[in-house]
Amino acid sequence: STVTIVLLLSRWYPMCRMICAHDDTIFARVVDSTRIPLLVFYDYVRANCSAKMSVMENVTVSRQEQQRGLVIAEVDRGALSVGEGAAVLDVSARHVRRILTAYRQRGVAALAHGNRGKVPTNAVDEETRQAVVTLASTRYVGFNQVHLTEQLGEVEGLALSRSSVRRILGAAGIGSPRKRRAPQHRSRRPRYPKAGMLVHAAQRAPRCQPARLVRGARPTSHPFRGD
Repeated sequence: STVTIVLLLSRWYPMCRMICAHDDTIFARVVDSTRIPLLVFYDYVRANCSAKMSVMENVTVSRQEQQRGLVIAEVDRGALSVGEGAAVLDVSARHVRRILTAYRQRGVAALAHGNRGKVPTNAVDEETRQAVVTLASTRYVGFNQVHLTEQLGEVEGLALSRSSVRRILGAAGIGSPRKRRAPQHRSRRPRYPKAGMLVHAAQRAPRCQPARLVRGARPTSHPFRGD
């Protein structure tokens, strides 16, 4: 009988799961993966999917994508069913069929995320970055990042968030002139030796007193107190 070995490189632990499929039985055992480099994935795909090697040569895959590629290759060969592949990858069977369709059309390149290598639509362009660095180094020297962000928006017409300005200046090696506020001076007076020598007058009656007192009634507490 044929024993199919699928190497699943874990993302968080330096271990490697070997899912061995023999007939209808799937069992797992954990082995040391220090001697299993990234080339294991390439050798496996080269041996089983040689027709798709022309697409794979220029594709960089992560560990999670390695895991998906090895399992999808087994599903494509018929060694694993769609349900078994979904159980191994912990995804739905519909998602496995979606990946399998893209894998058969574009090869291993279909395993990479579609946004990889693309510039985000909300990214700050290089011209704006250079303008921020130039203004921070010349006209607004000594401004902190919050004040600089306000000046860029009000005076220069550059609508940027404080976090964007911080990232741009950090990449250029320009830090905030003062990381924290200067400590405030606080003078403490010496306490009087006896109570009553210094009287504090409250601006309003305590909360325990009603807003209006009945004529002749005495308040429960006095608004004046000693030191």
